Amino acid sequence: MTVSSENPTIELGLWSRAVNIFTHPTRTFVSILDQPKVLGALLITLVFTFVGTLVTFDILYDAQIDAIYEVDSMAPEEQEKTAVTMDQARGLAQVGLPVLVTLFVGLTLVIWALLLHFLAAATMGNSDRAISFRHTFSLVAHAHIVNMPLIVLSAIVTLSSLEPFTGIHLGRLLGLAPQSAAAVAAAWVGPFNLWWLFLLGVGIAVTHRRPIIQAIAVPLAISLFFRVVQIGLAALGGSLGGSPAG
Repeated sequence: MTVSSENPTIELGLWSRAVNIFTHPTRTFVSILDQPKVLGALLITLVFTFVGTLVTFDILYDAQIDAIYEVDSMAPEEQEKTAVTMDQARGLAQVGLPVLVTLFVGLTLVIWALLLHFLAAATMGNSDRAISFRHTFSLVAHAHIVNMPLIVLSAIVTLSSLEPFTGIHLGRLLGLAPQSAAAVAAAWVGPFNLWWLFLLGVGIAVTHRRPIIQAIAVPLAISLFFRVVQIGLAALGGSLGGSPAG
C-alpha cells in the first residue's frame, strides 16, 4: 500500500497535528509537506519530559545512588564515597534538569532525524519533491508526540510505587533484570516503541511517496542498529560488573 500525498494541501495548527498523530497520522504528515514546523512539537515533548522527570526526580536519583552499591567491580569504600558525592550533588542536578532534558531530547530527535533523512534519501530518493532535513525533523518531532502518554503513565506508576517504572515491554512481562542484555533486547518489543516506529514509517511513506512496507524498513533498521549497540553495551557492563574488585 502506498500512502498518497497528492491530495490538496492540509493546513493544521499545532493542536490539530498533535491530535491527528494519534487518530489520523497521515493528515499530520501531509500538512508537514508544505509547513515543516518543528518548534511546537518539540516543545510538547520537552514540557512533558521535563515535568515527568521533575515530579519523579528524587525517586529516580535515589535509584541511581542505590545502583552504585550493586557494582561489584567497586570496593565498598569507593561505593560509599561515590554515593555520598552523588547525594551532595542532588541540588545541582535538579537545578540543571531543564538543560539536561533539553539536551537529551534535542540530541535524540536530531540524531534520529539525521539518520532517517539520509537513509531514506539513499534508499528511496525524494520522489518528485525535494524533502529537506527540516521536513524529516518535523516528521520525527511530531511522531514522537505518541510517547507522551507513556511519560504520564511512567510518572504516575513511579510516584505510586516509589520505584522507577521501566516501561511496558516484553522484558518487563518476562521479569528480566532491567540492566541485562536480554532485557535490553526484549525492551524493543513494546507498544509505544513499535507505535513510534510505525508512525515514522507512515511519515516516510507520505513524504517520499513509497509503499508503507518499504518505508517502515528505514526506521526499523535504525532502531535495530541502536538496539544491537545497547545490547552490546549491556553485555559488556554485565561482564565488567561481575568481575571481582581489584
